[in-house]
Amino acid sequence: MTSTVTYKIDDEIAVVTMNNPPANQFSEALINDFISAFEHLHEEKLRVVVLTGTNQFFQAGVDISMLGNVKTKEKGLEFCLQCQKITNLVATMPCPVIAMVNGVALGGGSELIAACDIRVASKDAKFGLPEVGWGVYPGAGGTKRIPALIGPGKAKMLMFSGKTLTADEALEIGLVDEVVEADSLLDNTMTLAAIIARQSPSAVRGVKMAIDKGLHVSLEEALEIERDGLGELVKTGDLLEGSAAFAERRKPVYEVK
Repeated sequence: MTSTVTYKIDDEIAVVTMNNPPANQFSEALINDFISAFEHLHEEKLRVVVLTGTNQFFQAGVDISMLGNVKTKEKGLEFCLQCQKITNLVATMPCPVIAMVNGVALGGGSELIAACDIRVASKDAKFGLPEVGWGVYPGAGGTKRIPALIGPGKAKMLMFSGKTLTADEALEIGLVDEVVEADSLLDNTMTLAAIIARQSPSAVRGVKMAIDKGLHVSLEEALEIERDGLGELVKTGDLLEGSAAFAERRKPVYEVK
């Protein structure tokens, strides 16, 4: 059977592609394939992960036919845990994850991009959280991560109304970080990935850790996280390599540790 989620690694950059026609919806196959792919990626030495879809769809949420099988609270909890596992695997990747949003990202698709570190969208992309129209609400981490991105008021507006946003509207409220023409999406995203990949991977991972852990704690706790993280960086040797390269006027050579 062909996997609905595949990945290719080149120069320690992984490109993960969801391919579950027609709309890359969360079917049982895609859920299982996605979890398997990212569990393997967690074991790889990577500098950046790029996540994207195919054709006109990044990821269009849950296959509605699956919801018809959720008839008890226990089944609902089981299904929700699976969806949350997907976004948690993305969010906890040690290296940065870039969402390359090639098209429609509705429901779980919008929740998925919120689990990524950076979101680059095609001008043709669409976003929205229409779950309330189906008698449910975002359950793959969206009620936590999306308010953190755009604020609780805007998140409630989107989730209460089920409104669909254009890429420019999503950029305006902070749901995505950059919007480019469709024919430039791949080049722009991979250029960004390459720029990140040239930096100290230990330092980049440290930035991700410090921001993610420090966002929702007190300033005192966040500063402690920052200090501890910088202390750990000294042990990797990247600081010595970076300072030596600067003094010797050469490019530093960093390895993923």
